[in-house]
Amino acid sequence: LALGYNIGCDFLKTVSCSCIAEASWDLNLHFYVGMLHGYVHNQKCQLHFDPCILSTAGLEDFKTNEWIFSWQNGTAHLFWYGSKFHCHMSLHLFWE
Repeated sequence: LALGYNIGCDFLKTVSCSCIAEASWDLNLHFYVGMLHGYVHNQKCQLHFDPCILSTAGLEDFKTNEWIFSWQNGTAHLFWYGSKFHCHMSLHLFWE
């Protein structure tokens, strides 16, 4: 199980000290950071949490949700002055 998070390096420490630590080990949970986080943060973080370096993440960069919601925000101008119905219809068509 892989989880990409902006502060995955710090979040791993939090989970390891929490009551769900054992469950995370049982699930073989891996934390990753976004591709640029490792470059900005430090090299040690990059070596342990960057999905481009670790082969277990494949080609995933863990930014897919950000891309999708950015594209969705691009449709906002379609219903600025529209009714709630048109807003919901626009969002429905986007996600469909």
